[in-house]
Amino acid sequence: MPALWQLEVINVLSVVQTRGALSADEVEEGPRHFKGFLMAQAEIISAFPGMGEIVRLARELGLTSYHA
Repeated sequence: MPALWQLEVINVLSVVQTRGALSADEVEEGPRHFKGFLMAQAEIISAFPGMGEIVRLARELGLTSYHA
């Protein structure tokens, strides 16, 4: 699958956190759940940074997942 899906997932997690449905800790834990799924079910196309790194960078710099 294309690497862009990772940005989409992180963006959704961030929006849900902004709306108060998830805590920052829950958003940070999200990529760990997806990593397990990916290892078992999907092949990612590209050498893309990991989801956890994108979440951290986006939060640190106040950016969207796309900009991070």
